[in-house]
Amino acid sequence: MTVPLPTLCHEAIVAGRVDEADALIGRMLAEKTVNPAHVLELRVALLVKIRAYNEALKVIDDLLRLGVAYYGTWFNRGQVLHWLGRFDEAAASYRTALSYDWNNHLAWMRMGHVNLVLDRWPESLACYERSLALKPGDWEIHMAYACWMQMHDQDADAEAQYRTALMLARGAGWEQAPAAIEEVAFEAEAGLGFVLLRQGKWDEGWRRFEARWRMHPHGAPWDFSRPPPWMGKPGDLDGKRVLLHAEQGFGDTIHFARYAAMVAERASVTYLTAQPPIRRLLATLDVVRDGRVVVEGQDMPEPEITVSLMSLPAVFGTLPDNVPPPAKFLISRVKSVPASGCAGTAARGRKTRLRTTTTSGAAFRGTCSIPSSRRPTAAARTA
Repeated sequence: MTVPLPTLCHEAIVAGRVDEADALIGRMLAEKTVNPAHVLELRVALLVKIRAYNEALKVIDDLLRLGVAYYGTWFNRGQVLHWLGRFDEAAASYRTALSYDWNNHLAWMRMGHVNLVLDRWPESLACYERSLALKPGDWEIHMAYACWMQMHDQDADAEAQYRTALMLARGAGWEQAPAAIEEVAFEAEAGLGFVLLRQGKWDEGWRRFEARWRMHPHGAPWDFSRPPPWMGKPGDLDGKRVLLHAEQGFGDTIHFARYAAMVAERASVTYLTAQPPIRRLLATLDVVRDGRVVVEGQDMPEPEITVSLMSLPAVFGTLPDNVPPPAKFLISRVKSVPASGCAGTAARGRKTRLRTTTTSGAAFRGTCSIPSSRRPTAAARTA
């Protein structure tokens, strides 16, 4: 039995076979045997798959001009605008989608995400409650609740909601689901890791937090220009060329730079890269000044291991009672250090040794974040 071209195209998109899907779309347009509107919808799904959101928005607007206006069209438009950071427009599209299907739990949940990112806390909670009432036991909605609680410093409640979300997701077989759905589950796991860390449950927290590298880029607050970092045992670093790279904010880099010395004890050469505004500060680290660590430069050889500074606590098994000593910086002109990069430091005099502040039992608290639903969720569902 011959499989219809739209079915073949949809399967190729889900499987990530982009060239095959693109060729099938071209074939359907050329042969004119499939409704053009349906072909354009497949084009939208493909563009979303490759995260070409501006192009996807243009095609969706073409569909609306052709009169293809129903729940799915407006919902997809809301998602794309959401991913583009055009949140008010996304909210308007979600509202229009709901006018076609008032009882669609997914649209209510996405409305909750938009309200959350716009700091409309009561509205976002009301949307989540409506969504859960329409579909009890939906793991994505429990994750949304967890995000809301996390942002209100209700860490114990957020932990419970994240665990419920992961339990329900595994029961739904998300490990075999399309990659876009997997990324949402990894967002829940990373969020769980974060709230565990804030509660001092570091053993599980650091391990869970590594799931952040498998999240959708729009759900993550760091640079994804590099491949996911290495995760192994300290002994694997022995004799290797190691690149340590920063993620998130200046303060995070300053805090976690304390691990550079531990890596340098094992690696043959250790390179450190960070945000350009604080590279001069990093060049004053004692391990850089004595030659044990090299700040990344243009002539750096290819590293054998690349690892994030914020992944090193998991590698070295850091717990509240064995936090490494703070990094030491020596600067000659305090005023040259960007103000936004100096939180938690103190300066006295013209030449000053800076040590990142650590409070016993609460080190690193608040140094990282998983914004989760403040960014769009990863599931790129098309109706």
